[in-house]
Amino acid sequence: MNNSIIIGLIQNMAILLSFSMLYDYLWVRRTDLKSIWDQVLAGLLVGSTGIILMLSSWELLPGVVFDTRSVILSISGLFFGAVPTIVAVLITGIYRFILGGEGMLMGIAVIVSSGLIGIFWKQIWSKIGYKPSWVKYLLLGVSVHLAMIACTLFLPAEKVIPTLLKISWPLLTIYPLANMLLGLVMNRQWQNRENKIALSATQEKYSRLYESMNDAFVVMDLNFNVIEFNTAYKEMWGYTSNELIGMNCHAVTPVKWREFEKRIMEEEVLVNGSSEVYEKECTRKDGTLIPVELRIYLLKDENQQPKGFWAMVRDISMRKKAVALVENERSHLKILIETVPEMIWLKDPNGIYLTCNRKFEQFNGVQENSLIGKTDHDVYPKELADYYGEKDKEVLISKKVVRFTTWSISATTGSRILTETIKTPMYDAEGKLLGVLGVSRDITELKLAEKELLKAKEKAEESDKLKSIFLANMSHEIRTPMNAIMGFSELLVSTDLDEAEKSQYVNIIQNSGSRLLQLIDDIVDISKLELDQVVVHRAETNLHDLFIGSVELAKRTELWEKKNNLNLVVNLPAKEGKLAVFTDVNRFHQILDNLINNAVKFSENGTIEVGYHFKKSVTETVIEVYVKDEGCGIPKSRHSIIFDSFRQGDEESFNDGTGLGLSISKGLVELLGGNIWFESEVGKGSTFYFTLPYSKNETIDINDSQVVMPQKSLGLKSVLIAEEDYNSFLYLQKLFDGTNFVISHASNENIMINMVDKENPDLLILDVNIQNKSSIDCLAFVKERNRDLKVIAQTAFAVKGQQEQWITAGCDGYISMPITKNDLLSEVARVFN
Repeated sequence: MNNSIIIGLIQNMAILLSFSMLYDYLWVRRTDLKSIWDQVLAGLLVGSTGIILMLSSWELLPGVVFDTRSVILSISGLFFGAVPTIVAVLITGIYRFILGGEGMLMGIAVIVSSGLIGIFWKQIWSKIGYKPSWVKYLLLGVSVHLAMIACTLFLPAEKVIPTLLKISWPLLTIYPLANMLLGLVMNRQWQNRENKIALSATQEKYSRLYESMNDAFVVMDLNFNVIEFNTAYKEMWGYTSNELIGMNCHAVTPVKWREFEKRIMEEEVLVNGSSEVYEKECTRKDGTLIPVELRIYLLKDENQQPKGFWAMVRDISMRKKAVALVENERSHLKILIETVPEMIWLKDPNGIYLTCNRKFEQFNGVQENSLIGKTDHDVYPKELADYYGEKDKEVLISKKVVRFTTWSISATTGSRILTETIKTPMYDAEGKLLGVLGVSRDITELKLAEKELLKAKEKAEESDKLKSIFLANMSHEIRTPMNAIMGFSELLVSTDLDEAEKSQYVNIIQNSGSRLLQLIDDIVDISKLELDQVVVHRAETNLHDLFIGSVELAKRTELWEKKNNLNLVVNLPAKEGKLAVFTDVNRFHQILDNLINNAVKFSENGTIEVGYHFKKSVTETVIEVYVKDEGCGIPKSRHSIIFDSFRQGDEESFNDGTGLGLSISKGLVELLGGNIWFESEVGKGSTFYFTLPYSKNETIDINDSQVVMPQKSLGLKSVLIAEEDYNSFLYLQKLFDGTNFVISHASNENIMINMVDKENPDLLILDVNIQNKSSIDCLAFVKERNRDLKVIAQTAFAVKGQQEQWITAGCDGYISMPITKNDLLSEVARVFN
């Protein structure tokens, strides 16, 4: 081998090394994906390097030149891939074609075979086995240059043998070594790039982990001065980074903790290399204290000598708060368990008591501390303990709630209560079975109250039956007079009648209206009595006149006219003919009328006797009134309910009436200060009694009586009637016929106010339920505008205290429906006088 060959090889090697550096700089360091243009550019670079190598070739024989293009093209196929290598093959092949010469075909064949072998080796590289990399690169070189030896066949025949003799040994030794060396260099460059990437990723991962830790991390020198820290450490104390570097860690430790921490350092960190996890308090920059949990480690140099410390610090403020909250909740739960009226206890799966509440302690006479650790067999009789144990097993096996009722026996006193018990499986937060939770409620009183519930049920059923009877009676009581009113009213309008017929029909209509009014009065009265709203107006009156009035009224009823075999007699003491009593005349009549009407209603023949006599006792004298009949009588089974609302002596068959009369009578008698009772025998009749208080020293209280004032001429007066119901207005207007009053009408409060302003009436009759505005507000408004205006409040439903309320509000008078002409004019006269 002459000097030119050696120089050519050295130059080629230098070019190959330069190519490896370009590979590292332009290809390896670019970690992004290579586009097609990047690959073409790489092929141009490889091809250009191949041309440079061919320019640095050496002539082995005349017309036959050699270089290391085979090495670079095969390595390109292996490292760059198909596209760059094919581009490089085209470039170097074209250039070799341009050079021409006898070795042109061989040179082109070498270029193509080297590139293709390199591309092929890239595909099979990972399948060659686990041989060392240098062996693989050496085999690649041998393969490429064996192919190159075969390419000598493209030389002129006379030059094949001389060329083989010249190039065989370097192609099989030096050239494969060049392949191996270049491959190893470029592989090292590639591995370096991978290592750098991995190192960078590790550093980035460590940095992210280091900075994202919730726990604070700090490195200190031997004097506890801060050297390094993470973001969590800086945020924990509230200092800036510049303030923390070099700060002594004792600065954030309160004085009371320094001796404790010094002992930790001396006894644990310096002896064992680290401390156990411990807690203390630290001071933030703003002066606030925070509880922390930390562990300190000893740092050593390469000679195992201490060079500093590092620590992990955790803010446990939230944990402390959570613990406090749990303790608080536990305390609340304990209070709740102790205050509930039920017995509560908890047993483990083996039936051993774990806890109980105070109610359980009180009933059984045992303390919780003496109960814990025991079983039911240690507390209760065997039979009861076995029963409780079976219920516990049922809960544990089924893992469901079990309910049962049993007589519980006190463990110490032997007292018994009926309890409803709920037993349920109890689990902890991880779902582990803790045992059986029991809750027992004393239902003794509840059970005793159930025969009561049965009675209430029976009473409800009876009430439902009574309601049906009452509704049927009400329907009859309303429809019967309404039928007469509507029917005879139509006859009065639509037919020609003589005066006698008209008078008869009018009388029927009036009687039917009175019957309806009585029905309404009964319902209103029973409601007033239940609400304690009945107003009593006492006045002095002749007692005999009261009896005569009620008897005469009874004889004019339609019911009496049907009873041809009845006699109605009055038995009054003759010597007491002038007897005056102080009572409510209307309520007395109402009571006596009810009793007489009932006697007539339930008697078909015989005599009804009405009278009274005196009864004296040590404390009082009363007038005892009686109504005696010889009718059907009342069965004893009905005696207890005869004064109840909506009840009748005979409820099996239909009877006229609502069943309110006796109930109202009883309420009114008691309101007047007396008592009512009866005696009765089926088939022989009944006698009803009621008493009235009597005193010869009673005097008349003018303020508590209803005295009809004499009517006298009041002169011409204007009256404004504020009434939303027009029919009611027409009725009131009609009552003023024959007087000197001028009547006007206001249907609502706005019209009323305007008319008060414009017409300045002398008297305002104000409906207490006038629409759109509170009547009390209307009264105050009109009184403010006209202080001389007289006002009478009128209502369709008088309740207790209402009259006083309206008089106090500014009314001069008060009147309630039904209103008669005498009632109205008397009240008007009283107001003006």
